[in-house]
Amino acid sequence: MIAEEEYFQVIESHFLQKRGNPMLLSPKEWSLIREWYEAEIPMDVVIRGIDRAFENKKDEADAITSLRYCRRLVKSEHKRYLKSLEGAASPTTNAESKNVAEFLQQLVSGLSESSGIAAQNGNSSLSQLLSQNSANIKTEILDPFLAKKLNDLQRVEEQLTTIEKEIEQVLLPTISEKQMEHLKEDAMRELKTFEDKLDLAVYQEMLRRTLIKSIRKLYNIPRLSLFYM
Repeated sequence: MIAEEEYFQVIESHFLQKRGNPMLLSPKEWSLIREWYEAEIPMDVVIRGIDRAFENKKDEADAITSLRYCRRLVKSEHKRYLKSLEGAASPTTNAESKNVAEFLQQLVSGLSESSGIAAQNGNSSLSQLLSQNSANIKTEILDPFLAKKLNDLQRVEEQLTTIEKEIEQVLLPTISEKQMEHLKEDAMRELKTFEDKLDLAVYQEMLRRTLIKSIRKLYNIPRLSLFYM
């Protein structure tokens, strides 16, 4: 489980950005995040629940004004997550193994293509990083997965999550100062509504996540999780 402060800040900033309203969370909403944290619901699961709530919103009359509106869908996503872990502890079927293997191969190819895009744009540092992680997924995850009759999907997901975090941790330093200025200008423009409304730490986290999202899009870097199969 990540640090409590980061958990709270990321969930709050994600919800505020989706809601498009700079008003900070209420004490009841903060209590709900604490409830999720103490229940050890992964941050990514909460974010998927929030995203589903906004995706299910039918029209403007259904405007989501409170994080508590997302409670049911976060609970639903958590059940799906727990069910996936139960299945991960059991032998996968041939069809499931084939789907996972194909997805892992797509990630290997996707990261390799992203590495090529980075190289074409003169970002040799990022190109090398993505190329190395493409090779790591093949040798450390895909090849062992193909070699075994019984496959632990939970372990595969944990390995992918580790690589995903490693990539995101070093994405920002690989961008040139000039390029970062342009991306930061775009990100700050996108977050202009929140600039004077949020605590500095929350705003900075939102800015960081927006920059990472922009860089991933710029180089077409795939998401490394079985949830994106």
